[in-house]
Amino acid sequence: MPYLIRDREYLREGSMTEESGLLLATPLQYFSAPDDGLYVDGPAHPRVAVVDFSRGDLKLRGQTRFRPKGVGRTVSCYDLGKQELDADSPIEAFESDTFLRVNPFATVLKTLAFFEGPEVLGRTLDWAFPGSQLLIVPRAGEWQNAFYDRSTGSLQFYYHRASAGHTVYTALSHDIVVHETTHAILDAIAPDLYHASSPQALAIHEAIADVSAITQTLMNEMVVWSVDNISSSGVDAYDALSRIAEEFGTDTRLADGAGFLRRLKNSRHLNPEDGTQDEFGRPNRPDVTDLHALSQVLSGAIYCVFEQRMRATHRRGDSGFGATLDEIVCPAARRVARIVFRALDYMPPGEAGFRDYGRAFVAAAAATYERPQLEQKWLLEEFKRRHIIQEDAELLVAPPALSLEGVDMEALVKDDDVARRLVEANRAALGIARGTAFEVLPRLVASRSLGSKLAKNRKEEVILKVKWLEGETHDLGLGRPSTWQVVHGTTLVVDRETRRVRSCLTTESSAQETSDRRALLTRWMAEGRIRDVAPAPDGLAAPGVGLASTQHGGARLHDSASVLHLSEAPG
Repeated sequence: MPYLIRDREYLREGSMTEESGLLLATPLQYFSAPDDGLYVDGPAHPRVAVVDFSRGDLKLRGQTRFRPKGVGRTVSCYDLGKQELDADSPIEAFESDTFLRVNPFATVLKTLAFFEGPEVLGRTLDWAFPGSQLLIVPRAGEWQNAFYDRSTGSLQFYYHRASAGHTVYTALSHDIVVHETTHAILDAIAPDLYHASSPQALAIHEAIADVSAITQTLMNEMVVWSVDNISSSGVDAYDALSRIAEEFGTDTRLADGAGFLRRLKNSRHLNPEDGTQDEFGRPNRPDVTDLHALSQVLSGAIYCVFEQRMRATHRRGDSGFGATLDEIVCPAARRVARIVFRALDYMPPGEAGFRDYGRAFVAAAAATYERPQLEQKWLLEEFKRRHIIQEDAELLVAPPALSLEGVDMEALVKDDDVARRLVEANRAALGIARGTAFEVLPRLVASRSLGSKLAKNRKEEVILKVKWLEGETHDLGLGRPSTWQVVHGTTLVVDRETRRVRSCLTTESSAQETSDRRALLTRWMAEGRIRDVAPAPDGLAAPGVGLASTQHGGARLHDSASVLHLSEAPG
């Protein structure tokens, strides 16, 4: 299945990539997957399906035909028509109906396979919405946007006419498609973030989606080889590789003069005493209610770990950047990615903040590699430099004294009563106050690759998550709710064979995070984004009709993550 690995912007005459010297040998690559007999016209598969309909009349524009064993005698494919696509194809060739369907389909499947593989999660994900099929709408309408929508279980990709006259299709941007796919994946891993009232919890969605988009680039040999061997010698490779959505960003940020939507190599921080700005006049300390800007504090810190690992690996090599590609850049990026995304399974449920993610990162690194790793040290340094934490101890959390001796692990996984009794007997260790009602989530089993011999060293981990509600008081004005409920939780990760506790992390809310929640609620109230929603029979608000629902004696936000895509940037 063909897909574009990078935006087409550098192919345009007078593009920003020509000016910066960033070139690419070929934008076209292929993703291969076993033909399990479940691929059909569309393209469609039980996990992912393309629905290419016209926004005006909601009629299907058509489907791309599946050809079993269509290449030679062994390779199945989707029929792209008579026109062959290759590195020299004109830009317009990639705008055909068939390619506009196949490109996002292949990119979504590729991203999903990476996350579910043994190097990262080591388990099959269940979507956060009913059903097993994520829908892709490649031409949802004319708008400068793209987003994941839980209520419809879909990825919506829009298109718009650029100032230079050409059409920009977000479904053809590898960065944007991976970004939106990661929103759906993260929603499957940490669904509470979708209803969060904490700016940092919502910003985690954006940060991880951006890091995921960049990771796919860093691990791609052709892209990194091109940056080193084709692009201008004046290009800062680490800066160039950190840019997201050049085609979309070149047009939407025309007034700024930026040739990208966002850049992960940045100086964003939370230091209230630092009033510096970047080269585009934007403050390095973002407004906490500007969620896309806030996300760059975390994504910038994570990208710095990628860069440190690549530079450290490079120093051990004998030749220049990219000359021994398989031994330097891509493996280094894959090593860090293993920790970055596996940490999502270690992160506690509820409204996790940047520090909660940082603790999960440290725990995931410790569980993956028996000896302390430089990645942990680098993240600690970046978190302190960006004023996410003040001291190392804020991230270095030792597992509590929690004995699992005699616990039947099979019963723990399958039997809710066994899991509930374990939680009840270990309330203090799991951070649950006496008398607080809690919910034990279905246990997960992950088969992960550990250590340096990844292919041979696989261990199973049992993941137990429990969550509960804690109240906060926010004076938001007359007639507005004063009592708000915030979801807290704990994630316990246990080696299935040895019963060793690998990690036990509980959400920790600081006074600053409480203040930030108040700021976000105040802004959204003033902007009219929050309105009362009557609970549905299951106790939740009906999807897509508002942001606030009242239950259990307090107010909670509902579908707050949907606000992320109402700005001018894809979210």
